[in-house]
Amino acid sequence: MSAIEKTEHTSGVITLYDILILINMDRKKRGQADIQHSKAMTIVSKMVSESPSFGLVAKYDTVNLNGLKVKTYMLSKNQAIAVGGKLDTERLMLVINRLEELTRIRVPETFADALQLAADLAKEKDVLLVENKVQSDTIEVQRKKIEEVTVLYEKHGQMVRTIMASDNLYKATQVGSRFGISAVLFNKIMNDAKVIRKISGIWSLRSGYMAPSPLAVLKEVLVPKKGENETVLEFAWTSKGLNWIVDNWDKALGRMSVKTRKSYDLAIKETKLSIPKKRDAK
Repeated sequence: MSAIEKTEHTSGVITLYDILILINMDRKKRGQADIQHSKAMTIVSKMVSESPSFGLVAKYDTVNLNGLKVKTYMLSKNQAIAVGGKLDTERLMLVINRLEELTRIRVPETFADALQLAADLAKEKDVLLVENKVQSDTIEVQRKKIEEVTVLYEKHGQMVRTIMASDNLYKATQVGSRFGISAVLFNKIMNDAKVIRKISGIWSLRSGYMAPSPLAVLKEVLVPKKGENETVLEFAWTSKGLNWIVDNWDKALGRMSVKTRKSYDLAIKETKLSIPKKRDAK
């Protein structure tokens, strides 16, 4: 038995696995990747071996989301704070708040009280596991929907993975400004006209407008995020699409909902509307 597996330390209050549930639930909400339990175990092991003041930790059996038994570490309050800061500084307060909740729990005085406390803690842990599972399922559904949109565009040759400087692609902001309106209002008009629709937060051409020569494309854009580049999908109109919009603008306006019409009338009162000249298709 290695030093890290000794059980001299008996004042544990929270497991490493439970800390990861807290941290990863919040990471999922922000679209960030989970911290893997195996990686966290390695980090704790290193903290024990490199810092004598950290103290020893005990191995502890718990059950993961798949109902399988896994080995984790039982940590004291101070150890949990140190580990939380090491794993994810931004979410350290989640760990601290949870520790305060645990330390406020009264010590059972009778065997019956102990059984009730154990049942309450087990129920609370089950709730955390269920919430974590729901978050995972939601993100997976969103990922699959985005994949479906990508496949649809690739099928019609309208998925652009490398944007060259010579490519003429226009965001809704650029197109809308040509008509004196905002990107939000422009998208509402195109949506009311049944030209585009939103799927998993991404605007997409409706199937009837998936022409061999694309009116719009999905492009992959690298966005800096916390020191790393994250790839996101961005909807953009082609030169042909811009020309098509100019040619069919009056028809699109005729299909606006009452609510969109009010927003449009208000917008053109505040802006001198200048109908853009038709651009040459490329």
